Amino acid sequence: MLQSIEGIYRNDKIELLEEPTASEGMRVIVTFLDSRHWSFQG
Repeated sequence: MLQSIEGIYRNDKIELLEEPTASEGMRVIVTFLDSRHWSFQG
């Protein structure tokens, strides 16, 4: 299963902007995006 969730990196933590539909202990890949090149609408 692949699921992408937007989040914010702040104070050395990643805050997810929505609740994932994942099982406890699932592995994740975190990708940091340069906000100068992306425009997110929420």
